[in-house]
Amino acid sequence: MSAFERLERSGDGRRKPGLNIILTPSGMIIVSPDAYEALGSPDRVYLLYDHDGRRIGIEAAADNGAGAYKMSLSGGTTTRQCSGRRYFTHYDISWRGKLAAHMEDGVLVASLPAAGSTSVSVAARKASAA
Repeated sequence: MSAFERLERSGDGRRKPGLNIILTPSGMIIVSPDAYEALGSPDRVYLLYDHDGRRIGIEAAADNGAGAYKMSLSGGTTTRQCSGRRYFTHYDISWRGKLAAHMEDGVLVASLPAAGSTSVSVAARKASAA
């Protein structure tokens, strides 16, 4: 064989457990399977924002409430997603990436990094372009 080196897959291929929220560059809000279950596996959710703490909140909508966002499967995975474009614009949220979350009084909560922080993926792209 030539100069290639093989990297074999490690682990058992299962997803990593945990409550996570991902804010994507395309404007989607993705919740991990564990986070979705912790919310009660809702069809629709309300998107909340804490200005003082710069925290994102996701709350299950009872009875498909008016103004709630529809949760859908994210591709062929078990994660769920909803559109966050209007939410990001309204609250001026430009950070994108994965956030650790926790449940607080029935709301899935994640803290955004300090204003002006750059997500890891954006920082990596800028570094590679330099």
